[in-house]
Amino acid sequence: MYTQEDVRKLFTQRGEIEMELKVRQAQYYGRETETPPEMAERITALQRELMLIDGLFSALSENEAFVIRHHLMEELDWPQTMVLFAQKWGVEAEKSLRSMKALQEKGLRKIARLLNTRIGREGLDIPSSMLYS
Repeated sequence: MYTQEDVRKLFTQRGEIEMELKVRQAQYYGRETETPPEMAERITALQRELMLIDGLFSALSENEAFVIRHHLMEELDWPQTMVLFAQKWGVEAEKSLRSMKALQEKGLRKIARLLNTRIGREGLDIPSSMLYS
């Protein structure tokens, strides 16, 4: 059973996963045929993890995705996230801190629910290292 906290961890780890992927790919750039099998497997696993996290965004509203992307993944604080939100949608669409937090929690709840119901039936295999690191 996936929780909102599990989903939060997935989103917050995206930057680290992407960094590791790029560093590992750079090690064998231009000589990909020399990549050891275990390194190729790790690169594939990292690509799969990024695809999984990015795929979760398709279930979110544009507002939910914006808040999660900027606050959780880019690690901006709430005032910075609120300024970017107002810049994107205009001052008339400005949200309170409470509303921004509610958007984030709504998005996390939505993803957890979908993982547990719709995708859970198909046995989605999220590596435990993504949830319990």
